[in-house]
Amino acid sequence: MRRMNRLLSIYRSNHSFILGSRSTYWPAASASTHSPASQSQALTFSTTMSWMDSWSRPGKSQPVPPPYYLTSPQTKYCHSCGRIISDRKSHKAAEATSTPPKYCSSRCRSHKPREKDRRFEAAFLALLNGETEFEGEEIPKAVLDARQKPKAKGEKRLTIPCSAVEMLIYGDRSDPTKVFGRRKNRASRAIATPDDSDVEEATLVYHVEDGDGPAPTAFAGKVRPPQHLTSVNGSIGGEKGRAEREVESAEAAGKRIEGQKMADEKEGIKRAARRLCIFGLEERAAEEKRMCEAVMGGTIVEPSFAKGDWGVRWRE
Repeated sequence: MRRMNRLLSIYRSNHSFILGSRSTYWPAASASTHSPASQSQALTFSTTMSWMDSWSRPGKSQPVPPPYYLTSPQTKYCHSCGRIISDRKSHKAAEATSTPPKYCSSRCRSHKPREKDRRFEAAFLALLNGETEFEGEEIPKAVLDARQKPKAKGEKRLTIPCSAVEMLIYGDRSDPTKVFGRRKNRASRAIATPDDSDVEEATLVYHVEDGDGPAPTAFAGKVRPPQHLTSVNGSIGGEKGRAEREVESAEAAGKRIEGQKMADEKEGIKRAARRLCIFGLEERAAEEKRMCEAVMGGTIVEPSFAKGDWGVRWRE
């Protein structure tokens, strides 16, 4: 009886309950009620997931918030990239000077909008107004078809995705033969099957006579072999070591520079779109600034957090 009481006290103190199973809990009893009859009155309960866990867990991806310039008018935006200036940056600038900050970083301060950026804004303006010419030339039909026409009844505003402006400025740069991403550039993580490469690696093993100890391999030592001589995926362990790095050829360097240039051009178009949403654009006919709004998947969102091929349209 004493051993049973000790086990019950340990059980109650640890609270080792198993989720999804039915457990038996013995109520606390005084020293005078340690009779078999009282101990037989056990409480049976079912432990399941808490009701808080059913709704408080985060989803797969958080939705893009609504525009901050509507919910928080005091929000400050960068005059270069059009993104939100963090509160820490704003407070730090306010303590140093009485002038509110205009740029979110030193990079944006040194890369202010130039003639190329104004050209992006002019392209957005031409497509938003439904024009068929840009800079004296006819706009291609593919660009006009890329505009998203309104689906709601009575809606006349056009939504101009960033890809349409990119096609208008730089032409159609889509290449069906190119497949971007890491998958084609990394070593396979699947279990390899015996093939010619395994035979070649097997020939690198030195043959020794019995009694000479283990056979040294061509990859013996602490330095990892180059990526093209082993099936080990260098991306698993993080950054490749010096022995695994390959010398960049002129062709690879040219492709890298070309890809970086294309990425910078796309980002320049998105920066222009964010500036249109925050600071507006002057129209020659109306001689006043008109504001735009960022649209992503048919929903008005905060331009600082818009992702994918989002677009802009005139703000009501």
